[in-house]
Amino acid sequence: MSLDQRRRLFFKYEKRIRELSPPEKVFEYFASQRDGKVFTMTAGDMMRSVVPVFPPEGSEVVRAGSLPGEPSPRVTNEEASAFIRQFDTDGDDRINFDEYLLFQTLLSIPLTDVEVAFRIIDRDGSGAVCRDEFAQLLDALHSQAARPSVSLRKSAATTESDLHGLMVVFFGKDGRKSLSLAAFRQFICDLREELLRLEFDYYDWKHQGSISGRDFAHSVVSCARLKHVDQYLDKVEAMPSELAAQRVSYADFKQFRDMWRQLHLLSVALEFQLNTSGRVGRQELAWTVQHVMGIKLAPNMVDILFFLFADQGGDKLNVNYMYEVMNRHYTTGLNVAYRFNKPPAAKTYFDCLRECKAKTGA
Repeated sequence: MSLDQRRRLFFKYEKRIRELSPPEKVFEYFASQRDGKVFTMTAGDMMRSVVPVFPPEGSEVVRAGSLPGEPSPRVTNEEASAFIRQFDTDGDDRINFDEYLLFQTLLSIPLTDVEVAFRIIDRDGSGAVCRDEFAQLLDALHSQAARPSVSLRKSAATTESDLHGLMVVFFGKDGRKSLSLAAFRQFICDLREELLRLEFDYYDWKHQGSISGRDFAHSVVSCARLKHVDQYLDKVEAMPSELAAQRVSYADFKQFRDMWRQLHLLSVALEFQLNTSGRVGRQELAWTVQHVMGIKLAPNMVDILFFLFADQGGDKLNVNYMYEVMNRHYTTGLNVAYRFNKPPAAKTYFDCLRECKAKTGA
């Protein structure tokens, strides 16, 4: 089996793990730090566990994770992330399973629902969350683990002189500070921004400050349905060399993802464009995105999108093809397929918050 065949095989296998497996299996597969039967994660592991990434062009990477008993894959450009280390709530310098559940839960909150989630955690309706109220969420997360550890409960009940990670970020070193809605929303936004940076760095494994057009295309089509992903991967492999060699900066990458996050607004704007002009060409797409969303797409990114999603002939964007992929995007978090199709194997943050509310009788 060739290197490209192995990469594709593992990539599709890992998509199934992310989408269909319980959180324990996802954690164990992507955790690269292993000491006997104890698994812990790096910041890169956490990103790869929720973001479908294809091996970067020119690298020796074949897969993003491994099964227990197999050697962990060597991943290039693996750097520490001070932001992700904040999830180390028990101060042992490792991200364990309970802390991963907290990361996954906070990441799964859509920005449009941040206020709803916050109000559920804020059981006394004070408009701010205290340390004890946040501890209820940690207990709910702890209870859903098949093999729970003591880390989350310990971080919530520890002495004021021994707080770590998010407990300090949210509630101060003495644990007496309150968490406001604005601060909570900003943290969720910063978390998504950090994952975006980690994803970009994964593809920019040579530290060039930009990624190839082919890697950018892989980052887009990686979110396609499993039944369609082969045809998109075939298309990326067939990219013209001049298009595949285009360079995409982090700023352009972020602009594109900012557009992707506003998919509903984009869909409404393009539907109007399609109904009024009968087509969405390169100029129409670029103008609509900039005029309606205030986002300027780089010309080479528009060219790549048209290569991936245009009708036969390449001059008209097939909006339905693009939506099919973008509807399944992880929104820099969990896969949206959970919302548009069937429920996930793991509990959502709503499940955790309902358990939290039930326990407190709020």
